[in-house]
Amino acid sequence: MEIDPDVPEVQTSLALVALGRDWNVPVAMRHLARAVELDGTQALPRIYHAWTHVLLGDLASARALVRAAQALDEDSALVNSGAAYMHFLAGQYEEGVAECDRALTTQPNFIIGLYVKGMCCVKQGKLDEAIELLSKAAAMSNRAPFYIGLLGNFYACAGRVDEARAILSELEAGRDRGYVPPHAFAYIYAALNDLDSAFEWQDRANEDAASPFNYFSPVIDMMHGDPRHTEDLRQRGWRMWNE
Repeated sequence: MEIDPDVPEVQTSLALVALGRDWNVPVAMRHLARAVELDGTQALPRIYHAWTHVLLGDLASARALVRAAQALDEDSALVNSGAAYMHFLAGQYEEGVAECDRALTTQPNFIIGLYVKGMCCVKQGKLDEAIELLSKAAAMSNRAPFYIGLLGNFYACAGRVDEARAILSELEAGRDRGYVPPHAFAYIYAALNDLDSAFEWQDRANEDAASPFNYFSPVIDMMHGDPRHTEDLRQRGWRMWNE
């Protein structure tokens, strides 16, 4: 910013920090709009802007932004996976799978396309396919906590409780070697219907300034109706932007 405040990628990065760390939606939106203003060929700011509109309940604007992004780079696996994630957040799982398939047609091992498709599939009840997709993503990532946390969620949704608990143990052991996002645990406990434990881990996520997308994810919709979830959102500052 000191060298040149008008670099669009800088504006996009500032938007992601404002949204993901600070939950400052108006500032994030201003940075994303500025990035597009500076360079109209930028697709990713439109995708991130679309995600934010979904969180605010403005699906029409989100869809328009996604269409504009895809018109700019229709063969991009990243853009199409980003479009899929917008549909996932909106609960439009069939459309999300279709966009992931577009991404995976151009890059069959694109990890974002794999895990977003897996999340859409688990919400459709296609549990075996979801587990297969996340098992692949977990292996590709060298069993990074984010991916195995989702895999554990899927195991729990499928009633494969022993495998879900084995991943909880794997995550716990991983904390001795490096950072493990608290939501990786929360995702699994939520699907195991152990909401007390899920909220304990989400409390730790609050301390880590976790992204709002973790809180709004449909894979933990069993937490969304609980008053503790509303309170967590309030503590993180969401309601001040959404009212």
